[in-house]
Amino acid sequence: MHQALRVTAAAYEERAEDWPAAVRAGIAALLEYLASEPEHAHLTLVDTFAASPDALAIREQAMEAFRVRLRPGGELLRDRGANGEEEVLAEAVTGGIWQVLHGYIERGATWALPSAGPQLTYFALTPFVGAARARKAALDPA
Repeated sequence: MHQALRVTAAAYEERAEDWPAAVRAGIAALLEYLASEPEHAHLTLVDTFAASPDALAIREQAMEAFRVRLRPGGELLRDRGANGEEEVLAEAVTGGIWQVLHGYIERGATWALPSAGPQLTYFALTPFVGAARARKAALDPA
């Protein structure tokens, strides 16, 4: 999971000046990495549910690292008058994406994860920036 996080963080940081683009880049990098390492993907996203408490703690730390990348979206919500829901949204988006990844990997379709990038980007961004801006970011070929 640490390697997946490094790949995701590096892609995110390259585009950090444009938060929606950074989210899109991070998701795309994560999906490409998982598709290129299907056994590793299975170990870290599927097998950890049956793992030791230490492995579960590592998984939770990794998920928190992914949630951190959504915090700028929370700032956007606060600017528009949100009142605390940004933390719940970040957790829901992270958990939802984790579940989608889990499903692909468990079904043996890890190879197909990169094609889910636009949909997962749209899902990640919509609560924070609205449907139109999320769609634009999700479909941007960059």
